[in-house]
Amino acid sequence: MLKFIQNMGMKKAVIIFAIFSVFMGCSLWPWGKRSPYSKEELARIADKEVYIIDGERYIKVPAENERGFRYVKVDEYLAGKVTPLPLRYAPREKGEEKGGRSGWERAKETPPPPLRKKAFTLPSYPSPPYLKRKIAIFPFQEKTTAVSLSGGEVARMLAATLMRRAPSVQVIDYEVVKKTLEKLPKRGRPKEELKGLGRALGVQAVIMGEMYGPFEFSIKEGDEEKKVCYVELRLRMFDTIMGKLIGEYKLTNPLLKAEGGAEQAVAVAVEEGVKELKKVIERMGWYSRVALVEGDVIYLLAGSLSGLKEGDVLEVYSPDNLRRPKGQVRIIKLFGIDSSMAEKVKGEGIKEADLVRFPSGA
Repeated sequence: MLKFIQNMGMKKAVIIFAIFSVFMGCSLWPWGKRSPYSKEELARIADKEVYIIDGERYIKVPAENERGFRYVKVDEYLAGKVTPLPLRYAPREKGEEKGGRSGWERAKETPPPPLRKKAFTLPSYPSPPYLKRKIAIFPFQEKTTAVSLSGGEVARMLAATLMRRAPSVQVIDYEVVKKTLEKLPKRGRPKEELKGLGRALGVQAVIMGEMYGPFEFSIKEGDEEKKVCYVELRLRMFDTIMGKLIGEYKLTNPLLKAEGGAEQAVAVAVEEGVKELKKVIERMGWYSRVALVEGDVIYLLAGSLSGLKEGDVLEVYSPDNLRRPKGQVRIIKLFGIDSSMAEKVKGEGIKEADLVRFPSGA
């Protein structure tokens, strides 16, 4: 009997806690902290899309000109400083029929995923500092409903900034990358496509990413109100030997530097984040690939643009065994934009898609 009473006491405590939680639930903020707002204020924003932008809470409302959206602080909205347009004025998405769902009724946009802490550790190869590593950058996926810059434009801005800030980087034109992908035998398999780009173009790494924003909104400085723009770019870099993730990176423009439009916001974000990308790429060391073997003559996917010179001696490795070289080749001729011809110095079994790099101690 005593045991039964004790069990009933425990159950009663659980029930009381559950009831207490229900009554308290209405005063809890969705992010797990006690809300700074009253029940009436929470009711006013219950059906609104709330975003965390650089640590501040914002609500998404249609812009005054009925084109696109703007983001206003929750406190300003609750204070009556901003009144969103009625639903009938909300802009419709392109292609939607009259009476269909409007942009204001769209589902909440996907939040940025958390960055992974662990990633593939890429071995570092010795190489002269003047050599250029080939990188491919894919168009960014647009993760917001209203964007003023396309994912392709953002990718081109990143490529231009990376080559300007990192002389050791050579970004392959995406049209060349796209045509190469179309010819690969294992299309639709991400890891195999990454490896295929490495074999076909001599690309060392591939950068993919998502774009959140640009978010345009207003902030107050004293009595003045200024319009700013915030963007967040999530990048993932993959190697092309094993097709594995090298690292993930978040690029944003601080609100203190957020004045201007969408293009300025992306430019600042890229300029701020490209330093880390440069360090990672340079730690890879340099290597290229064998394009073709004809007897003792080996054609390489690197030449004068990559920084090779006639007389350079390179070691040859199988992609499956990066510890033991299978031979050596010497550059005898540079041709085309970025190709070269080499002669075999020693070794056997050199074949297409093998890696070539400078010997240890070079």
